[in-house]
Amino acid sequence: MDILTGTIEEKIERDILGSAVRHEYAAATGQIAAVLAELYANIPADKRISYGRVHTVKVLADHLYTHLAAAGAPVLNIAAGLYEASRDPLSRSVASASCPSAGWTITSRAAFFAAAAAPAIGRRAR
Repeated sequence: MDILTGTIEEKIERDILGSAVRHEYAAATGQIAAVLAELYANIPADKRISYGRVHTVKVLADHLYTHLAAAGAPVLNIAAGLYEASRDPLSRSVASASCPSAGWTITSRAAFFAAAAAPAIGRRAR
């Protein structure tokens, strides 16, 4: 199932990758939640139980890694910068999963716990 549209790819390249390669990590991570929401909205309603937040994190992280590696960018440094600037579990999951060459791999269990914790963390912060 392809949930990544051309419009979302453009948004990722402009708002996340563009900021990340300029070391503007806070600006880049600030856009992750919006992109994840758009990816999630592209999952058909009857598939959201089996393809949920975990799938959206994986799709975005894979896209980030592929583009950063193809450009010869310092993937580990950028992923670490994104992780440090992240303020929520989903953004940290994307940053962690975007650097598999450093041994940072996302598992369904880790992503599930990060995704499950996000709403609870938001409620506590209010």
